Amino acid sequence: MALKAKLDFPSIEFKKSIMIGDSESDMIFGKTLGIKCFRIIDNPILNETYSLNMNFQSLFECTKFISNRIDD
Repeated sequence: MALKAKLDFPSIEFKKSIMIGDSESDMIFGKTLGIKCFRIIDNPILNETYSLNMNFQSLFECTKFISNRIDD
């Protein structure tokens, strides 16, 4: 999907992009392309064992974090 988007929009820079997903395969996909990954995970215990970039318990928390960083 990201590679097709890159063909359609060559100005996309994966290193400046973000990936929000809820599975390990989403995170591996993003990391493989050099994309910063944010994982939505409802089990805080898994946060300790899986930590590619950032983990959040909801999409709302994730977008709030990203929004606060952009405003800085």
